[in-house]
Amino acid sequence: MNTQQLSAHLDLRAFNTEDGTFQGIASVFGELDSYNDKVEAGAFNASLKTRGASGIKMLWQHKPSEPIGIWTNLKEDKKGLLVEGHLHWEHSVVEKPMNC
Repeated sequence: MNTQQLSAHLDLRAFNTEDGTFQGIASVFGELDSYNDKVEAGAFNASLKTRGASGIKMLWQHKPSEPIGIWTNLKEDKKGLLVEGHLHWEHSVVEKPMNC
């Protein structure tokens, strides 16, 4: 299997500051990203089908030794890759928002 590690901008749609759950769009189809790459619809389907949300780690800076949460739902729609997850507040790089 050929893999690549890329960072992604998350278009955050909902964020619960109490429990760390969030929803957003991790990749928008057909638009150039900050690395001048364009992701097309269907790019994630095979991986999502074989691995599912529980088989894909939420990592800090792509470091396997630093999981910062879990994905609870990952799916493609016509706009892009929709994500739902839960951040682990106890991880050193995850700061719980104050006074939100």
